Amino acid sequence: MSRTGWLAVLAIMLAPLPCAGQGGFGGSTQEPRQPWTVKVEVGDGKSVTGTLYLASVEIDCDFGHYMIKPEKVKEVRLKDAPSRAKPGFFGGIRPGSIITHSSDEMHGDVYVPSAWVVNTDLGALSLDPNKLKSITFIARSSE
Repeated sequence: MSRTGWLAVLAIMLAPLPCAGQGGFGGSTQEPRQPWTVKVEVGDGKSVTGTLYLASVEIDCDFGHYMIKPEKVKEVRLKDAPSRAKPGFFGGIRPGSIITHSSDEMHGDVYVPSAWVVNTDLGALSLDPNKLKSITFIARSSE
């Protein structure tokens, strides 16, 4: 067998196998992303409304790392503090809280993935974790 053939066999043998539940932040069980109409507010009282696709809203709180279903979230509020980075997570982590429709409020570190993009009438808006003040969930979108 040629040298290239042996390298191909070795590469296949050493390649990691996919595992159920393997993944990163933003839905380690690979839930499907669903469209939600949201109102996003930034510091100077400015806001934009559009469609945000997501599988869960994540927070490190008293209970541990919580991945909350978007249909349960009423609002995400972020404190005025700079975002922090975490190895393996693409986005920013900010102190804040998540308020659910049942009026439960969880405080902790909220994960704002770089994949959070709001589709507006003007185009796609990539959310900057450092500028966000709040995200209010209005309704499930039909997009």
